[in-house]
Amino acid sequence: MLAGPSFAAAALFVSTSLLAHGPSTSHSCAASEQALRVVAHDFWAAYNHRDTAALEKLLDDRLLFISESGELLSKAQVLAPFRVPQGSIKLESAEEPQNVRTMFVDDMAVMSFTKAFKITHQPTGASFGATSRMTETFVCAGGEWK
Repeated sequence: MLAGPSFAAAALFVSTSLLAHGPSTSHSCAASEQALRVVAHDFWAAYNHRDTAALEKLLDDRLLFISESGELLSKAQVLAPFRVPQGSIKLESAEEPQNVRTMFVDDMAVMSFTKAFKITHQPTGASFGATSRMTETFVCAGGEWK
């Protein structure tokens, strides 16, 4: 779904972690794998549809995103490529994670999983797929996992 100059941002999602920092001072969240799967599904559905409003809600304001080159990105920097028109490269992700493992500690949770991706050059239709292992860290904020 990301393209042109935005494709570099897509690569960030493929092999990096979504990290939220800091303790929650609000209501508790359900400490279940299913609760995290729902948030992960909603994130990847919003990602695939370039739904910045949903991504804005799903990502914590304290987001720490580590790119594959080790660069630290803010929530605004992660969302920026979704705010521009899509170019000729389309990145799609399976919305359901596979091979999921979770761990909960207080108001934090870690989910490790595999995710399938398909990258298509729209003008030619040429595409390839890949599977990546990812780790996402969640924080309970306002009674919701982010």
